[in-house]
Amino acid sequence: MTQHYSRLAKFFHWLTAVAVIALLGLGWYMTSLELSPLMLKLYSWHKWIGISVLLVTVLRLIWRFTHPAPPLPADMPPLMRTAAHGGHVLLYALLIGLPIAGWINSSAAGFPVVWFSVIPLPNLVGPSKQISDVFSWLHWAGGLLLVALLVGHIGAALWHHKVKRDDTLVRMLPRRRSVAAFFAAAVLFIAVPPSEAGPLDTWTVETGASEVTFTAQQMNVPVKGKFNAYRAAIVFNADRPDKASIRLEFDTSSITTGNVQADQALPGADWFSAADHPVAVFEASGFKPIGDDTYEVAGTLTVKGTSQPVTVKTTIATSDDPQNAQGLRAQATGVTTISRTAFKVGQGQWANTATIADEVIIAFSLKAARAR
Repeated sequence: MTQHYSRLAKFFHWLTAVAVIALLGLGWYMTSLELSPLMLKLYSWHKWIGISVLLVTVLRLIWRFTHPAPPLPADMPPLMRTAAHGGHVLLYALLIGLPIAGWINSSAAGFPVVWFSVIPLPNLVGPSKQISDVFSWLHWAGGLLLVALLVGHIGAALWHHKVKRDDTLVRMLPRRRSVAAFFAAAVLFIAVPPSEAGPLDTWTVETGASEVTFTAQQMNVPVKGKFNAYRAAIVFNADRPDKASIRLEFDTSSITTGNVQADQALPGADWFSAADHPVAVFEASGFKPIGDDTYEVAGTLTVKGTSQPVTVKTTIATSDDPQNAQGLRAQATGVTTISRTAFKVGQGQWANTATIADEVIIAFSLKAARAR
């Protein structure tokens, strides 16, 4: 008589299988996308599904230790038994290690992990490009190893079922009455959080007609510069500003001021340290209305691995697209003042704010379009 796994063990197994397949598919697809609200949404899903797999795996191991698995077939050779046990140990290690590696990578890159897009999780490490690079590679390499193990795991199960014709696969298959409950739970597990904005709220920013600038004071003389390379993703609907979001990425090596010496110095270690911190990021979600078409956008600015809260007064004016009857256009402008020394911008001899003032004004003017 076939000795089945317990119902809870089967539930954990197949829930993990569905989640891992979703993670691999998301990971493959999202890394092929340019910066966009869709890309950010998929990265968010990938993170919280991964954390969920971590939690389910811990619960699964606790259950496994207290409820031993059915014995392997009696006629299985010792070498095959060793391979089966070793494969399971490595699978469990990856199901725990990969989410942790991804969590560390995200923390080091300055991007928080928000479970189910609702519950912010603490950063495991501080911002660090070196740590981010290492754990990004570990996450990628571990993912490839996981794919190889899954292929071997599935192949072995089918070999037992079709060639050996033993009960190795059958004992893990859910009973018919459990199938509906399992799939209902799986759908809930990977469902889209209801609070997220819809696709019609996504705007395409026209970088050629937009700009991101900064103004500093050099001995009381204003010096203006701009970021020539940046990416922007905006989700906005005037009827639900609390669901809005914005993400701006600036390439720190792309700064120009019109002064050759300044342009050569700014990407250096004393200023933006572009070699170690190639991207500065402003990210915010939930806009607070404070007037006609005007919003208070509270978010986080990350420069040189340092993150600080920043509030930007932003005006977003929308209108019909004169060139597209099915489209809308928007002009988003914002301005804020930051402390450059709080982000370690201007160190060494430049840390003295008597020459270059501490306060820097950052402004953006973004033109965007979307379908109705």
